[in-house]
This record gives sequence, C-alpha cells and structure tokens, in this order.
Amino acid sequence: MAFLKLHSTKLIVFIASWGCVACDQGSSASPPASEDAWGQPTTHPAQLFFASDCSPKVRDGVQLGLAKAAALWGQYGPLEYWVMGTDEEAGQALIRSFCDRRAELKNKVWGGCMSHHQEEASQHNMLSYLRVGQEAIKRNQPSSAMGRNGQREWGLHIFASSYPFGFDRLFDQVYPEEEIKTLFHEYFHAVQHAHLFTKEHAQREALLGPTWFVEGGAEYMALKGTATLWASGQLPRTQGYALPSFRERMRTILLDGKRYWQENCPDLHLSQMTYDHPCTHAAYSLGAWGHAWLAHRAGPDPYLDLFLPSVERLGWDSAFQHAFGLTPEAFDEAFHAFLLKETEEQLAILPDI
Repeated sequence: MAFLKLHSTKLIVFIASWGCVACDQGSSASPPASEDAWGQPTTHPAQLFFASDCSPKVRDGVQLGLAKAAALWGQYGPLEYWVMGTDEEAGQALIRSFCDRRAELKNKVWGGCMSHHQEEASQHNMLSYLRVGQEAIKRNQPSSAMGRNGQREWGLHIFASSYPFGFDRLFDQVYPEEEIKTLFHEYFHAVQHAHLFTKEHAQREALLGPTWFVEGGAEYMALKGTATLWASGQLPRTQGYALPSFRERMRTILLDGKRYWQENCPDLHLSQMTYDHPCTHAAYSLGAWGHAWLAHRAGPDPYLDLFLPSVERLGWDSAFQHAFGLTPEAFDEAFHAFLLKETEEQLAILPDI
C-alpha cells in the first residue's frame, strides 16, 4: 500500500532537556547524539513526545518519572519516549511525527514506517498503544501497554506507551505512583540494553538472559528504586493515598505470581517461563522475587554492580555466576525450593525500606 506524506497543523508536545516546547507535526527535534556514545552515561536527557490530547499531568508525570530513574541508575541515551492518548486524530498525528523522525534520522523509510505503525493487526506498533487506551475508556476498565522499540543499529533507545491514565486519576484504583513505578521499569530496560554493545540481535538476546531475568530484574529494580525514593521524600506522593510499602508490594506480586504459577504451570521452573509461554505473567512477578533472592544472597546491587558491567565480556551464564555466586542451574533449583516455603519466611529476605 502506498502512503502520501501528509502534514497537518495538529500539534504534538515535545519535551527536550526537561523543558516543554510545542513542535509542529511536520517538524522534528535535533537528531540524537552519535551512537559512539552508546553505553556511556550522558548529560543529555530523554526526549519525550506526547499526543496532543495528553494532559499536563501526564506530561509532567512522565517527565518526572524518567528523570528520577535516570538520576538513580545513570542517564543513558539517546532515548526517546513516545506517549499516546486516546484521541484518534491526535494519535494518528503522533504516528506521522514518529515516522517523520525515523525518516529524518534515516532509521526507516517513511512509507514503510507508516505501513507498519498503522497496521491494526500488530500488537507492538504505535497504533496498538492508541488502541489500548481507547479500549480502556470504552470498557471503563484500566489497561495499559508500553515497550522498548528501539534498535541497537540505530544507536537509540525508543519507548512507546499507551495512555498512562493513572496520572489523571481516570480510574479510582490506579494512582500516579503506579505509573511512576512503570516508568522506572521501562527505563531500567534502557539500562540493561545500554550495557550490551553488540549489534547482533541473537547475541543481544542471549546476553539479556531469560524472560524472568530481564523482566523480573526491571520489575524488582523499579519496585525497590521507587520505594527508596518515596521513603526519602525524593518522589511525591498522592495526598490521601495510603501508599503500600515495599514489603506490601512485594507480598502482593509474590502471592499473585505463586497463585498464577500453581494454577497454570505448577511443574515449570522459573527458567522455563518464556515470553511465548502461557506462564509469562508469572515470570514477571516471580522473576522479581528471583532477583530479591539473589540480592539477599549476593548483596544489595549485584545486578548493577557486578552482572551488567561484565555480561558483554563473560557471556550471560558466566556473568551470572560471577555476580551471584552460583550457576543459573543451581539458582533455578534453589529458587524453586524457595517458592515452596511459607509466605512469611519468603518475605523475611527483603531489605528494610
């Protein structure tokens, strides 16, 4: 299908250097820094792009969350974060702006980009994030999606998100604090990828490790990181909201993960729960507990301090043993036994935050 490159007067909101400016749909920001800087902490903050129907609370919340995560773990880039709302015209304008940028930076041909990101059947394109938000409004039921969509050969970390409605308190059960935690989770994926320099896709996948390690690591670091900043007053809290403690949040995902595991895949070990497996949900929550178990054994930040700096040089298995003091196979068996213990005994390994 052929596409005409159209420009409208519809505006999107773009944030650079943590300051807001309005960028016309047909223009773009300055190209990011050279990929030679890949993996090195930078002074250049993330570039944030919003659909025009995103509220100031959404823009400010995303900006704050990513800035705090970068301050905690190091600022890696170049990084773009694209945020959808629910308005169809505004969403389509953001898709066009996204593809304008990809074409200007010579990441993709404009027509191919538009064809991909306007495909209704895809689950991981820009349109899919618009549809998730629209469906949540239609059903009056909270639902969200976000993901890292950049490619190493572009020298870019690119993230996209559906409408983060928690910032607008659109649903009573979802607070801004949960959206902040999700932003920390997503940003930690940039930290993971920034430590991998190879451009070979298969090698990058192998170095990232299994699903539980990648997603569980991002979830544990996000839960721990946000809890630490809330406890120290460095992250704002919603007035009148009884924010659950780190222990309470970890308890919730533990019980949820164990229930899902026992009901759907009781014979599986954590290492067998892949993205394509029906037990992926358990891999996220129990994977976070796998990292909690490893941190209890090896120290507060073995993932950051030991694993990530060595994984490209040693390979995933050897870096795992170097950081955590046991082989992946030994961990899988020991953690499986840990999951069979009583809940209070499991909670006892958590740090006090």
